[in-house]
Amino acid sequence: MIQQQTYIDIADNTGAKQAMCIKVLKGSSSRGRFKRRIGRVGDVIICAVKKAIPAGDVKKGEIIRCVIVRTKQVIRRVDGSYVRFDKNAAVVIDKDNNPRGTRIFGAVARELLFPRRDNVLGDFLDQLRDVVKQLVRWKDLIAFHLEQIVQTLEPSGIAARNLGECLALQLHGLDQAVPVRT
Repeated sequence: MIQQQTYIDIADNTGAKQAMCIKVLKGSSSRGRFKRRIGRVGDVIICAVKKAIPAGDVKKGEIIRCVIVRTKQVIRRVDGSYVRFDKNAAVVIDKDNNPRGTRIFGAVARELLFPRRDNVLGDFLDQLRDVVKQLVRWKDLIAFHLEQIVQTLEPSGIAARNLGECLALQLHGLDQAVPVRT
């Protein structure tokens, strides 16, 4: 659990060694009287660099964005196992969520590879919206083709009781159909 004022080790080669969390973005809020955002593995946080090496890209006092890769708090996995790390650690990222460094030191939790359930649900809803948009387009296309089928059958003297018969006649490829008695 990472919250404001938490010191975090930086696990990449950007030059920062230790940072302090200023803000947790998209974290969950804890229950209770005081609502404080809590960051877990995979959450993005904003940090202030407290210790840095002299020749690094990131300098002391700089404000950076990081993604949490290790926490001391126990992580429960779906299979029932628990994972805990010795220290809290994060990796420096840019505004496009790409790592600024070229290497990551130490272990990285597997939970970073798979998005959380709420992210999967959001992706599913986006895909569902795309499918609905395609269905609306297909509905318009089908209505257009059915209208053309009816127009091609009416001048030839074929009387159909409903649109289904028109479609059936067209699908069977009948050029000359027997008129239906009404």
